[in-house]
Amino acid sequence: MIEVRRGRVSRVLARRAGLVELEVEEGGSLRRAAAYEALTGPVEEGQEVILNTTATALNLGSGGYDFVLHVLGNDRRE
Repeated sequence: MIEVRRGRVSRVLARRAGLVELEVEEGGSLRRAAAYEALTGPVEEGQEVILNTTATALNLGSGGYDFVLHVLGNDRRE
């Protein structure tokens, strides 16, 4: 079963070609997350995001990173 959570980007940690590393506040704690902007659109501090937290919850070797599924407000159909 997939685990998803909603959080808010508190800080951009790093940017490189196509990948943004983030710190996301979720449920009173900070989580590390990765966003592939070709899929999510641009992501900045203060935006709300939907995270796939399955890999970190199950210790599946994601390096401790959750993955951004969607940046709220970045509706590519607009």
